[in-house]
Amino acid sequence: MKKFRIIQDCVNNMLKESKDKNEIMYGTLRLNGTCLFAKLLAQRRKLDVELCAIAAMLYEYGIYKIKEEVNTRVCAAEVERLMRVQGCFTREEIELVSKMILNCRNYHEQGDAYEELLKDADILFRYLYIGSMEGVELYKSRIHKVLRELNIE
Repeated sequence: MKKFRIIQDCVNNMLKESKDKNEIMYGTLRLNGTCLFAKLLAQRRKLDVELCAIAAMLYEYGIYKIKEEVNTRVCAAEVERLMRVQGCFTREEIELVSKMILNCRNYHEQGDAYEELLKDADILFRYLYIGSMEGVELYKSRIHKVLRELNIE
């Protein structure tokens, strides 16, 4: 989890730059919530836990930074740049995380196991944070599938 800590420190430092305390609190909640769900699902699905956590953190940071109207292409490009600057990621790791982020909003298109994990972690956070299906009505079947997987019904 060394690479995750590097990214976490980097993102935390960027969050500290904000002057809006509410924005910082919500950003931190969203970053950590989606990241924890990504770790949980990655362990369950036997995927690379660290890369899934990094993808979730960077995806949510992209949303926080660019706001809700996130363009996943812009977000993925920013993530690639950030990961390269750190100097500890392989080309394959950067490409995988970038692809996960690029396709995260394509909820109705089937992606690979990593892409699906980020979609599931994102929608699970939204569902549990909101506390109902309101606002996530379009994603009902995905939420039900993830909740069944986690034995939560």
